[in-house]
Amino acid sequence: MSPIPVLFCIDSIDPGGTELQVVGLVNGLDRSLFTPHICTIRPSGELLKQIDCPVFEMDVPKLFSPNGLKSLNMLVRYIKENNIQVVQTFFQDSTLLGLFAAKKAGVKARILSIRDMGFWRTPMTSMLMKIAAASANGFLSNSEAAALEFKKSFQVKNNIKVINNGLDTKGWVFNEPVDVEPSVVLVGNLNRHVKRADIFLDAA
Repeated sequence: MSPIPVLFCIDSIDPGGTELQVVGLVNGLDRSLFTPHICTIRPSGELLKQIDCPVFEMDVPKLFSPNGLKSLNMLVRYIKENNIQVVQTFFQDSTLLGLFAAKKAGVKARILSIRDMGFWRTPMTSMLMKIAAASANGFLSNSEAAALEFKKSFQVKNNIKVINNGLDTKGWVFNEPVDVEPSVVLVGNLNRHVKRADIFLDAA
């Protein structure tokens, strides 16, 4: 059986939690089973060079514009030319563009990734994500809480499969602490209140 062509659609590949997870996912896929592709809808940084697969880079500052419509058609063409069988999207804008393009191109497996509690949503973005969710036929989340919140907010009837973030432990060595007080650490982007360092400190 030939490897299945899969397209991962994301806003950009810059250092960040989801972006690093996507890089690890793509580079770790079994190439005898899958042929991964990446679509970025905005310019990326140096992290993009770490991806070992074809990359379709776009520049879509605004989805709802003549350039956005042109980009949609370009993505549809890329999907058809590469016989993409699965499209998986991350983040709002790339989800809207990626899922609509996948549906227009006739892709049967259209997967929406849910990775937050919707802290960024406005009435307009909620309406758009409801439309996007209706065009997806598969849902993945990296936490039970995010999956439950999304299912409740958008009345999603499909099951949402939860796959927690992974970590490649081969490069790490664990040493059991001896006679030291345990430490707890928060690793996160502290320029966004949604990371809730205050709750971490209270819990610690």
